[in-house]
Parts: sequence; C-alpha cells; structure tokens
Amino acid sequence: MYLSYPVTLADDGFGTVYAICPDIPEAMTYATNREEAAGKVRGALEGALELYRQQGRAIPRPTKCKADFTVDVQVEEAHVAPAPRPRRFAGTAIPLSRWAAAARF
Repeated sequence: MYLSYPVTLADDGFGTVYAICPDIPEAMTYATNREEAAGKVRGALEGALELYRQQGRAIPRPTKCKADFTVDVQVEEAHVAPAPRPRRFAGTAIPLSRWAAAARF
C-alpha cells in the first residue's frame, strides 16, 4: 500500500532549509536550498519508517495538514496503524431534554 505524507520546508534564515514530515518526527533532513532538501526527504522518510518496522512500532497514517508537498512511500499494510474510528456524537451537542428522556430514571 502507498501512503502520502505531507512535508513542510522551513528556512532558518541562516542558509539552511529543513524538510520536516509532521507525521513522522524522525523523518527530518536539511540542505542549503529548497530543491536539495526536498530531494533528500524521501530517504529520511524511508529510513524512519524502516526504523519503525524494526522496532515493531505501528506506522502512523498521514494526516491532512498544510504542507509544501507530499511524498508517497510504499509500506506493508500489516505495519500501518489502524484508521481512527469516528467518534459518535463528536462535535455535536445533545439537548438535555433528549438526554433526560433517554435516561429513564
């Protein structure tokens, strides 16, 4: 299976550009320009995912966050963390009258 991880490029103002993958903190690299940093981040991401596999850690699924670009990597589905289950009533309010009616005192 392929997963598409978001990557952010950040310039430190002193001539170094960092490529950061927010979902995999271990996948970070740097270079002297944006193109070189973008080219190196795939190797950093693949190395971090291999470390997760060797340590028996579940590989987190990519999130939808603001990014400069994404990197597609192939992973074994058995190592990927399960998708989060949707929460019932997440972000909704239940009127007290409805709750009390269902409580059956």
